[in-house]
Amino acid sequence: MTTGIGSKEEKLLSPIIEARPALEVLDTESSIAKIFGPALSWVPDLDIFTGAGLLRSLIVRQAIDIYGNSIGEMVEEQLLGGNTVETGAHLHIPRRFDRNGTPSGPQMNSLVTQGQVTWSSLNADRGNHLSISMSPGRVPLNNINSGAYIDLPSLSPKDIQRLLPSRYKNTPQLFVPPVTEEQIDQVRRRLETWLGQEIISKDEYLLAESAFKTMGQYDTFTKQVASVHALYMNRVFEAIPDFGGQVTLESEQIGRDFIIELISDKESILGRIFRDEELTRLFIEKFAGISTGWTDGTPFEEVESRTKGNHNYKRFLIEGYRGKLDAETLVDRLSSGEIWPNGVLKFFAFMVEGGLCMVGGMNQSVYATEIRDRAVSFLAHMGERERAMHLAQMPTNLPVVTPVWGYREDGQLITIFDCILDSPMSAKELAEIIKMPGRSTLLAALPVLNTFVLGGKLNVADDFGLPYSIQRQG
Repeated sequence: MTTGIGSKEEKLLSPIIEARPALEVLDTESSIAKIFGPALSWVPDLDIFTGAGLLRSLIVRQAIDIYGNSIGEMVEEQLLGGNTVETGAHLHIPRRFDRNGTPSGPQMNSLVTQGQVTWSSLNADRGNHLSISMSPGRVPLNNINSGAYIDLPSLSPKDIQRLLPSRYKNTPQLFVPPVTEEQIDQVRRRLETWLGQEIISKDEYLLAESAFKTMGQYDTFTKQVASVHALYMNRVFEAIPDFGGQVTLESEQIGRDFIIELISDKESILGRIFRDEELTRLFIEKFAGISTGWTDGTPFEEVESRTKGNHNYKRFLIEGYRGKLDAETLVDRLSSGEIWPNGVLKFFAFMVEGGLCMVGGMNQSVYATEIRDRAVSFLAHMGERERAMHLAQMPTNLPVVTPVWGYREDGQLITIFDCILDSPMSAKELAEIIKMPGRSTLLAALPVLNTFVLGGKLNVADDFGLPYSIQRQG
């Protein structure tokens, strides 16, 4: 792995950082462990962030629902010692390609996988038993990062298996029906045929089968996807015996339930905002224009249902809820599922009321910090100066799901399958990740960043990052 930086590298990184200033924190020879350390050390003052206990109980409740009591207890213990979760990836099942029609070149899915492995490695190094992700389920199935497919490394792009009918491709995963046993069996039979024809290996088939068995335990699509994501990630960390592994949760339902309780409470920040017309107006005005939020609408999205015959065919989140914004109406409509809080309101509630620090990728680190900074000003306006002072210290600016650490020898980014099949990641390799200089991970990520940030404007080969990375056979 090459370290250091020359004039050529500086010229290549400069336009990336100019376009995404949040990445500047990585442009240093300091290690990943040192750069991201503050996120792992965030502990809110529970006397100030009075909603922290409620939020923690809702997180633990979902963890128990998906993973059982023992994991729920571990989640609670960890959040008491450090109130930070990873929220940078959408709810998804890891796969190789962003689009099946583009099976070559830089892939955002590989960057996300490597970023989440980085965050898990940091947690393991700190002595945490878990890596907790709260992934948003509002993106549709056709997003490049979703639970739409079961992928295996030997499958050609045309043979990657879609789990659900294409009619749900534009439906938020939150509203997608669960994958049925019949649908699973259809995919299983195809894989059995390909196993017999030696198109896929026994290990690949067994990995898919473990995903199918996991899905069969749950009655909602979001639980199915979250549990399979955790299953795959936990395979990466089998080499670290004292690390409990990945806990993947779905943040939209936690956020809605939390916000219902907050608005119902006259003493909470949101309870006060939505019982005062002037505060409501100022809140909407103050937080307008932030990514994942609203421009000229409100902090809520309305659910539109489309029917076919006697069946609820699809549901969508429609921006710009224009109904009443008094506390009683909002609680009723949120409870019935007619409206949902949008991303900015959810982040505001988690950070301001729950004291929860959320770390993600290069985009989230920008809008989460923007929400934090505007909230500091808004809290001061409400007379909550002590809370504002503490909130200002929350390290929301760290893009933990951005570093790229690994390439295969053939010049392709390491995928989830490279970490768990054939040659699983060793404890030594996982420990090496967080020792890498931040700048090396930026240079390793350059082909992906060039594609997704600059639209491919730089003259950078797909394997440019190979010398700056951990290299594995493949």
